[in-house]
Amino acid sequence: MDWFMSFAVAIEPLATIKHGVKLKDCYYPLYTAQMWLEFFLGENNSVPCPIASPSGNTLLGSIKSVTEAVVDPSTGTRGPGPDMEKQLDFLPSYNIPTMFQTFKTVLTAEVQSLNTYGSAQEFGETRILGCFPKNDEFGLCDRHALSLQ
Repeated sequence: MDWFMSFAVAIEPLATIKHGVKLKDCYYPLYTAQMWLEFFLGENNSVPCPIASPSGNTLLGSIKSVTEAVVDPSTGTRGPGPDMEKQLDFLPSYNIPTMFQTFKTVLTAEVQSLNTYGSAQEFGETRILGCFPKNDEFGLCDRHALSLQ
């Protein structure tokens, strides 16, 4: 689950979002976290986390409120994008780190409860330790220590 570590690294900067920072100075971490959250919360994710999904979707919505282009209500058309020189308003600068901490707490608890150990177990359609033969339950036939990345 190397992608899971990449996901964690990508969303961790959300904890440092501060009020008054120009959007251009925090846009990349916000947009990167947005892309990873969309992937993680999407239907094709192999790690089902139904308990953490609501808080993740709330966090994603708060990020999108900052990163996405503004829609002109009179015409319904999207503008060219957010104003990068604009300072981050108080509400998103408070909500994003707070929602991130909530999501992180709930996700950490849910991941701890996932049954992800042992090659005989199924995880979707892929075995957890799929690199080992099915009859080599713990991967020790050649006396190599089992290690997880």
